[in-house]
Amino acid sequence: MACTSRGRACRCARSASRPFQGRLSRFGSSLCPRRSAKSYLNCRVRRREPEDFYGGHAATGSGRVGEWIEGCHFECLPDDGPAQQSFRVIPLGMDESDAVFIGGHLSSAPFKPGDRIAVVNPRTQRGTAATVRATSQVGRQVRIQFDRQLTDLAAEVGGAAPADWTGMHLFRDTPSNEDFVYRRNRHVGSRGHGLKFNGTRAWIADSHFENINGNAVLAGYVSEVSGHGARDVLVSGNTIIRCGWTPIEARSTSGLGGNIIIRDNRIDHVRDAAVSVQRCADVIIEGNRFSSPTPPVQGAWIVAVDAGDVTAEANEADPGVPEFKRVVTRKP
Repeated sequence: MACTSRGRACRCARSASRPFQGRLSRFGSSLCPRRSAKSYLNCRVRRREPEDFYGGHAATGSGRVGEWIEGCHFECLPDDGPAQQSFRVIPLGMDESDAVFIGGHLSSAPFKPGDRIAVVNPRTQRGTAATVRATSQVGRQVRIQFDRQLTDLAAEVGGAAPADWTGMHLFRDTPSNEDFVYRRNRHVGSRGHGLKFNGTRAWIADSHFENINGNAVLAGYVSEVSGHGARDVLVSGNTIIRCGWTPIEARSTSGLGGNIIIRDNRIDHVRDAAVSVQRCADVIIEGNRFSSPTPPVQGAWIVAVDAGDVTAEANEADPGVPEFKRVVTRKP
């Protein structure tokens, strides 16, 4: 295995002829320490002991640029596969008309001047964006000043009053996880999801996913603590068999996710639908092959929920089930 961090070999490096067999535990990733961009090449990650059923991700990244995973084997994982995550920050309060306070020190603050921030109201699941104009240390807190008024941002995410900013969720939208490549990998067996990506510019291609309890590919992963969407993602040439409720999912609570292409994938044995798009815009789904011994529960192979422009064309599927269905649950 060749495992690099900023061009230097990590302690977990192995030769390509002897793939690394990482042990996953409750303490998180078994691979490299959390630094800058890394590469995982020809790795093998599996559960060694029966009691290792609950654990961390196979590999994690937060704010990485240029991470590359290729030729790896993930077997019977106790939780999710590789995850490129963006974690939420909850404001401690507001200051004047255009700033909020967060905990921590300025030197390690998650937001810097010029960053684009996604603002999400967890109660309405609506989001918008602002740019950080300035940051400063105020006592034991960091003051984050935006280029927009808090009242305007609050109105766009559901009409919450400025006093409610202590309940808002902030995510760094850009720069975040960028230029990610995941190709020619094999993931068989997992208690959680396959690949989870939040960020900008990803190529997820030519990989095999099978017998995964969760979804195989999430181009925009959302949980109670992380994720708001993904942009500029190509998902192509993958084989997905018996994986999750919607094997390929593109989801964005902030509404900022989009420009996603899902092309030439083969998806067998689906539950709810083969592809799900939620609150993303400019999505193209073409040239895929869908099949299943039982029809999808949602009544269509592709389901778009509160989504923008979604194009579905030239897909092949078993007869008797519509190719595409649009669902609207909220007002624009």
